[in-house]
Amino acid sequence: MFINKLSLGIIAFCLIPMSSYSAQMKLLKSQEKAFFTEDANGFFKGLSLKTKVYILTSRDALKCGTTLKRGLKTLSYFCQIDLPDAKNITKIHKHISHNIVNVKHGRLKKKVNVRFADDGKAIKFSTEFDDTGIDWDISKFNDEFYAVYAKSAQSILAKAMLKNGIKVQTIDKK
Repeated sequence: MFINKLSLGIIAFCLIPMSSYSAQMKLLKSQEKAFFTEDANGFFKGLSLKTKVYILTSRDALKCGTTLKRGLKTLSYFCQIDLPDAKNITKIHKHISHNIVNVKHGRLKKKVNVRFADDGKAIKFSTEFDDTGIDWDISKFNDEFYAVYAKSAQSILAKAMLKNGIKVQTIDKK
């Protein structure tokens, strides 16, 4: 009986599509028709100003780890998480929560930059390590060197994601 439930749970987990691994959004406040835009026919269409909080989960942190990228000839790492209501967002009006989150990593405090993508469809997280004294021509032959930094960056970004919700005001179509 227990094995059947366990196997069904594992199968259900594997069948969940990756698109459902996105941030959860909680609407705090909505101001209907706070902004207006002109459409192709010359009519004005009302847009809503909404205050939202995006709450990221451990699934988002895992997704960030799989899409983690490194800047060219730097030790700066970044990832991007798509927002669940991205199709309704016209643009980001104001980022209310902190743009920089301090995370304790060992004895150090690392800074994580939290920014919304230019189009407002995703959240970008980035952090960087000190690259003083690194010879980039020699280090490109050592994959383990970058793997250690990538794992550390993944851990730091995950802590920043799970620390607080991200509060923002968006201008939405609905």
